Amino acid sequence: MKNAQPGEKLGVYMFDVVRIFVPKDAQNIISLPQADDPSSFVKTCLEQQITYVVWASREGLSKDHYGYHKLGLDKNIVFLRDQKNIGPYEFVTQVKSKRGYVNIFRLNLNRRR
Repeated sequence: MKNAQPGEKLGVYMFDVVRIFVPKDAQNIISLPQADDPSSFVKTCLEQQITYVVWASREGLSKDHYGYHKLGLDKNIVFLRDQKNIGPYEFVTQVKSKRGYVNIFRLNLNRRR
């Protein structure tokens, strides 16, 4: 949230857990949307006013993570495992822990695929 402007939303798979760590900004931490393909995913993020998208290694690198597959995140944001700008996603930072890492991207409409 240190990179976000007031009111900007962060979309993350385990949003309910992340909210615990940022209680004053909890209303801006929301679930990543379900979508059929990467283009629809971006469109839905924009409709939900999501500014930042988080890709998590613990779920994203799992071949059989039920929730990630159910939401289509395994196909819609798989490419966010790399620390680089891609399409409308601008790489912001990587946050690491002993159990994995998350890559945080800013959804930027000025970038093209």
